[in-house]
Amino acid sequence: MKAKRRNILAALIVAAGLLCAIRPPASALATPPEGWLHDWEASKAASADRGKPVVAMFSTEWCGPCKAMKANVLPLPEVKTMLDEWVTVYIDCDEEPGLASKFEIEAYPTFVLISPEGTEEDRFLGYRDESAFVNIIGGHQKIFTEIKETRAKLEETPEQAGLWNNLAELYLKKSNDEEALKAYEKAVYYDPKDETGAADDYYFLNAVTISSIEEMTEGAKKLAVFETKYPSSPLLAKVQYYRGIIAINLEELPEAAALLREGVSKYEEGEWAEQMRGALDYVMTAAEKQGIEIPEG
Repeated sequence: MKAKRRNILAALIVAAGLLCAIRPPASALATPPEGWLHDWEASKAASADRGKPVVAMFSTEWCGPCKAMKANVLPLPEVKTMLDEWVTVYIDCDEEPGLASKFEIEAYPTFVLISPEGTEEDRFLGYRDESAFVNIIGGHQKIFTEIKETRAKLEETPEQAGLWNNLAELYLKKSNDEEALKAYEKAVYYDPKDETGAADDYYFLNAVTISSIEEMTEGAKKLAVFETKYPSSPLLAKVQYYRGIIAINLEELPEAAALLREGVSKYEEGEWAEQMRGALDYVMTAAEKQGIEIPEG
C-alpha cells in the first residue's frame, strides 16, 4: 500500500515538472551539494557518532529538478543553517543502484529522513522551494530535538515515568511504534500506580504491534484482557475495532462479525464506530462470497 501511494505521488509530481522519472542517454559524474557527504556508510557512522538524524538526497546528475535544488535551494543560508543539525548525504542512484533499490527510489529527487537509531522517519519527493523545504525539515527537526532533550533528562533521572511517557508520545508522532513501545514499557515500570496513564497506551500498542499469525492470536488475547483490566479507558472503542480487524485477518469471519456488531452497539457514534460499521460491511460481503454463514445479531 505504501509503495502504491508513492507511485501515485511520484506520477503527480512528475506531471508537475518537479521530479524526474526517465533517464536520458547520458550521465555526468556525481557532484554532491557543498558540504554534503557522498558515502552512505560514512553518513551512518557520522549519525551514530554525533547523535544527529540523516537527510539523504537520492538524485542523478541528469535530473533537472535535482540540479535546481542543488543550485537554488540547498546553498541558501537559512537552509544551510538548519541542515547543520543533520548529517547530509548525497546518493547518486546511477552510482548506487543497489542502495536506490533498497530504499525503493522511483523518481528524483527523493529526500529520505532517517533517525539516529537508523529508522526511516519520512520521505518527500520533487523540487521544493526554500520555504517548503525548511518547513518539512524543520518540523521533523523539532521532534528530533525534543526526543534528544528528553533522553538527556532520562539519563540523569531514569525513574521519571512522566518523561518516559512523553518520550513515547514523541516517538508516536514519528510513527515509530517500536521505540514508543519501549518508552511506554519504562513508564509503566516506574509508575506502578499508573498516575501517568501510560499503562493503557502501553498495553494497547503492545497488542496491535503485530506482523504474524502467532502475534495476531496473542494480540487478540491481550486486547481481550485490556478491556477487562481498563473498563473505563478512552481507548476501548479502538480496542474493539482492532479485535474485529484481527479476527478478519485470522479469517474468523463469524467472530469478526460478532465483535464488530458488539462494538457498533456499544459505541454508536464517533470515528471508531464508523470504522467498525465499514469493517462489518466488509465481513458480511466476504462471508456471502465465501458461503460462510454469519449468525444474525
